[in-house]
Amino acid sequence: MKYIKTYKSIKEPQVGDYVLFYLNPKIGNEELRTFFNANIAQVIKIDKIENYPYQEPNPTISILYEYVPPGIIDQFDRKNFNISLPKNAIVACSKNKEDLEPYIIANKYNIWNILN
Repeated sequence: MKYIKTYKSIKEPQVGDYVLFYLNPKIGNEELRTFFNANIAQVIKIDKIENYPYQEPNPTISILYEYVPPGIIDQFDRKNFNISLPKNAIVACSKNKEDLEPYIIANKYNIWNILN
């Protein structure tokens, strides 16, 4: 049986970690939100905030997906399948991809909110 290892979760993702995003229903189209909420990505770059007093302290994270469906490919870099998203949209992160699979299963059965 799979379970969520909350005691080992790291709040700050590092380059090379796997992350799972949740997009607000007000952002993007339905197909894009469904894709982000159901797929695990890998962090390839974390942008630093240079002007912290003048901007919100929420850097963007460049993430990489193994496959992107043709319907939403125009939202991504077509060469690398990567995209930049705000850091506060991360639901979970882990060094191991398998640790995030219970979140995908919870989302599938609409029990996403009890995991946070």
